[in-house]
Amino acid sequence: MRTKENEMQPSRQPEVSKPTGGPAMVPPRYREATERPIEHSSYDLDRKTIFKALDNMQKGVTVHAVAVGGAVKALYLESRKSTHDVDFFLGNPGADKHRAIHEAARYANRQTNGALGGDWFNNATQLFPRSGRLNIVIFEGLSSSGGLKVYAAPWSYAFCGKLNSLCKES
Repeated sequence: MRTKENEMQPSRQPEVSKPTGGPAMVPPRYREATERPIEHSSYDLDRKTIFKALDNMQKGVTVHAVAVGGAVKALYLESRKSTHDVDFFLGNPGADKHRAIHEAARYANRQTNGALGGDWFNNATQLFPRSGRLNIVIFEGLSSSGGLKVYAAPWSYAFCGKLNSLCKES
């Protein structure tokens, strides 16, 4: 697991590409029989809980994801104690990657008996940044059955995302 203290530069830095298709939501938006969206419970997740969840998640996927928002503040900057979710996007995803990451997040949530919340790892903030290099790793877990690497989004993206959230009507 990489943290700020022992951060190393990856041998080949990934790049974020521009979107290539329509958004695939993780988790998918489930609906009741009446077509009302099902709302998931949300919980405060501290650093230790998130790292454990990401460690459980990495056992079933081989994915590079980019995190934004509260997760970067809690895991990398340590400027907040908790967040209610991990907002992410995939650099150049295919439907198979979305399914795999959704199932891995569900697995991690089951390991805590649902204490993470149904959408604890989600891509609801799908603003797409311009292409660019990523060099801050906030989590890396590798095993014989897969691996998960999570990068912090470029600071300009995080700043624009924050401005966007401040401008939304309540």
